[in-house]
Amino acid sequence: MMRCGRLAPLAVLALWPAIAYAQGPDNVLVVINDASPASVQIGEAYAKRRSIAQDHIVRIKTVTTETIERRAFTASIESPIGNWLFRNNLNDRVLYIV
Repeated sequence: MMRCGRLAPLAVLALWPAIAYAQGPDNVLVVINDASPASVQIGEAYAKRRSIAQDHIVRIKTVTTETIERRAFTASIESPIGNWLFRNNLNDRVLYIV
């Protein structure tokens, strides 16, 4: 019985790379703020380099300030991203938003 308890952590560690390896461009959503030239440049370069499909890129237009009011956040960031995920059936596939 003791041997099984000692081997369990090793089994998890052995399988961890296989689990992480299965994640890729289909698990990423790139958000680009069209109001920021830097966001456009970085987002497009990231998507190209990582082979992110167009249906995994959402473009929003929101403030470029360091802070944002909650109402503005919901209207210009949270809702557009949530709607995009729903419309493109990505709710269960996207694990990372960049």
